[in-house]
Amino acid sequence: METQEITVGDRTEINVVMQPVDKAIDQVVVVGYGTGKKISSTVGKVSSVGAQKLEAKPAANAMDALAGQVPGLSILSDSGEPSALSSITLHGSGSLGASSDPLYVLDGIPVAQSTILAMNPSDFERIDILTDASATSIYGSRAANGVIYITTKQGKVAEKATVVARYSFGLSNLASTRYFRQIQGTAEAFDMFEELGTVSPGQLQQLRDRFGDSTFRWYKYRYRDNAPVHNADISVSGGAGRTNYFVSAGYYSATGLTPMSYYERYNLRANINSKANSWLRLGLNTGLAYDRSRQNPISGGYIEGGLIMTNPPWTRPYKKDGSEYDGSIPNTQLTSNKHYEKNWLSATHRVSLTSTGFVQITPIEGLNIKSQGGLEARLAVTPTRVLPTMVGLNGQGNARENISTVPRFINSNTIEYNFTLAEDHHITPLIGHEFIYSFSKSVYARANELKDSRLMLLGNGNPQRNVVSSGFYELFYNSFFGRVEYDYAGRYFVDASIRDDESSKFGRNNRHALFWSAGAMWRAKEESFLKDLRWLNDLSVKASIGTSGNAAIPARGSQAWTAAYRSLALAGENGIYDGVHGFGITEPGNPNLTWEKQLKFTLGLQFELFDIVKADVSFYHRKTSSMLMEVPKPYTSGYGKILSNVGALTNTGVDLRLDVTAWKDSRGNHVTPYVVLNYNRQRITELFDGRKYWLLSGEGLAYAVGRPVEYFFPRFYRINPDNGKPEWYLADPDNPTKVQTDPNKITDDWDVANKNAQATGKPRVAPFQGGFGFNLSLWGAYMQCDFNFQLDKWMFSNDRFFFENPMRFPGQVTSKKINSDSYWKKPGDVKTYPSKDVATWVNFDDRLLENASFMRLKNLTIGYNFPKKWVEKTRFFSSGKVYTSFRNLFTVTKFEGPDPEPDTNVGRGINPNTKQYSFGIELTF
Repeated sequence: METQEITVGDRTEINVVMQPVDKAIDQVVVVGYGTGKKISSTVGKVSSVGAQKLEAKPAANAMDALAGQVPGLSILSDSGEPSALSSITLHGSGSLGASSDPLYVLDGIPVAQSTILAMNPSDFERIDILTDASATSIYGSRAANGVIYITTKQGKVAEKATVVARYSFGLSNLASTRYFRQIQGTAEAFDMFEELGTVSPGQLQQLRDRFGDSTFRWYKYRYRDNAPVHNADISVSGGAGRTNYFVSAGYYSATGLTPMSYYERYNLRANINSKANSWLRLGLNTGLAYDRSRQNPISGGYIEGGLIMTNPPWTRPYKKDGSEYDGSIPNTQLTSNKHYEKNWLSATHRVSLTSTGFVQITPIEGLNIKSQGGLEARLAVTPTRVLPTMVGLNGQGNARENISTVPRFINSNTIEYNFTLAEDHHITPLIGHEFIYSFSKSVYARANELKDSRLMLLGNGNPQRNVVSSGFYELFYNSFFGRVEYDYAGRYFVDASIRDDESSKFGRNNRHALFWSAGAMWRAKEESFLKDLRWLNDLSVKASIGTSGNAAIPARGSQAWTAAYRSLALAGENGIYDGVHGFGITEPGNPNLTWEKQLKFTLGLQFELFDIVKADVSFYHRKTSSMLMEVPKPYTSGYGKILSNVGALTNTGVDLRLDVTAWKDSRGNHVTPYVVLNYNRQRITELFDGRKYWLLSGEGLAYAVGRPVEYFFPRFYRINPDNGKPEWYLADPDNPTKVQTDPNKITDDWDVANKNAQATGKPRVAPFQGGFGFNLSLWGAYMQCDFNFQLDKWMFSNDRFFFENPMRFPGQVTSKKINSDSYWKKPGDVKTYPSKDVATWVNFDDRLLENASFMRLKNLTIGYNFPKKWVEKTRFFSSGKVYTSFRNLFTVTKFEGPDPEPDTNVGRGINPNTKQYSFGIELTF
């Protein structure tokens, strides 16, 4: 309401009518521990995404809705599987060896991204992304890559129960089919076979006589059209007396596009908070989820990347009567979908529980003592049955059971005192302790030689060939921390934090690390010389510097039953001599292993002009040192590499978010476009053993001091117009990180070229990313339109090797780019491909390195809110709306592969992203 000042004078009765003012209530956020703060009073840099952006989206993972919404936050969907997780980084990749995933915090407790996938996005009130040291350092060891803080919904005290029900139905299809349509049809393939001589004339005539020119597109068999997506939830929220509550139930179901693929989820949530009396508050937030997922057992690799594309288009998976083959498909290397569905039975069942409860007492005004306990627990069971009737098993099936449980227990205790001195000095110190314990327990069993499809229990296998194993791995964190916040008159703000962390992952003498931060903010708009400027609505300057750590390294061993701390040396069975088992060191370990460390500086400016333009721009410099990297060692040592703390890496960049209220009226109608941009420059500043560069064998990548992680491949020069042979540049023998394109230093010998990989100048991680769009509301109708993009993104297209090599794979269908005019035939020809006398037309060189930059319409939602007078006539509903939502509606890219978005250096057999169309309704009563 608008503030009013009235002079009392001699009056004994004064009537005041409060007037509303069109001003948003300042949002309260929690940036670590203790009580919440107004976001305008928060020194740390926090970007928030509200419930409206998260609800009613057809994707299972709430993180998908954040793509392109927050400067510096890169969110990439790596697969079209409905159960797939996203690849998420903030301000670039912060490490060359440890994980660059941010820390996920749900209502105060750390959780895994897989736990978030199992949650209902409609239960989220908002997601806050903490990006600078002032906001993240209080989390110490786990905050090196930023913090994503999720707050679930709460009811309101003294508010009658509000029931919200939603349901949407959608359809899912391939985001693009351009990649699959580039392959030759039957007639084109037969003509090329004849021209190149890869199929004998007699065999070719038999093919033509038998199949004619009929073409079957195998990707249509591999990927479904119009796979259904269902999403429904209902919630009840409100409050009575001193207690508020939020209770919800949700259901989500999505059928994947590949055969046997689906994801199904059930959710329950109950959040209850109570102010028991003037000094005691209690709260309990609990979420329970069950999900069931299944993925095609033959997804990825050559099947999806090569075989589906090059499978003979003159063949079909159907018999003459139209029925599908049940087994091997004649004249192909494929087994039918129908056969897999009948004989390969597998699904993963997960139960996830997140629960956090707190007790807070306020013995005196301003003093808050809070104890919070939390539990995150995941149980996964994956039974697999491959029946003996499966093609290729010779009547001997197998059964597998994989069971794992991962509970995590968290306890934090804080004391916070908020007090004021001399009216304008506001001080809030906080001290706290946190303890985290987690373990993983797994059991794996496999029974072989099961010969009867009716007897597929584990006990029916051959005891001599059964496999049984189990594993156990545990982890501890112990932390003490403190923070002090100060502000003067709401204009000058300072905060500082310190945290001591201890982790069991490291050597006994290196488990502790101390992290700190300091930040300041000047709310210049509150100064007397700016306060009365009507055109300047807000002006704030922020700066922070601080350290954080990274311990995100996996346990040793690819399976849970072989897991162990990387700091420990291991002994075990090591060969047999004279019939006696010997023992030796199997892993050297590293007792000096310790924390990866990061120092981050951020300087930011926020301003608002004319109630129209809002801008938030910041500069950051992030240095990672003592990186957790696998350091190569001579094989004569007995070990190929040892995890060590070596090297340094920097990420320097600029963030920008710009919101413009292009038009609005007094009724709340508005049009608000926005732009989000980030530029991130990555540089390696130090490697190991004094090296200036290191090539990653088999990955097409290299580390070089002074450069980002970038692609290294043999660099293609040309097809020699005189003889039709391919030629490559020779690398600089002294420094392959220096680009060498001298036409006098070339070779036409692939074996030589393959040993001369050199810098391509193409970064592994895109330096430019962001999004843009607008929000619109007009007389009940509304629209959200969100694009996201990444520029200078590159990916090696391994798939093309299979369908651009007609001489290496004779008789196999190839790309339409291979035609009569595309390859060398006579001296003087300048062509894309070499002579047909060359066995391999396209090698693993930089010709397969493609520009995967893209712009994608990530979300488009169009809805209509029913007029209030319509709804009131029902005397039951209080509001209602209908909406339609589109995801990945279209994509702009030059990338020729199936999908430019996945965060991978080598694309082979990518299950491409999907686009969804959905229609929904929401009713409140």
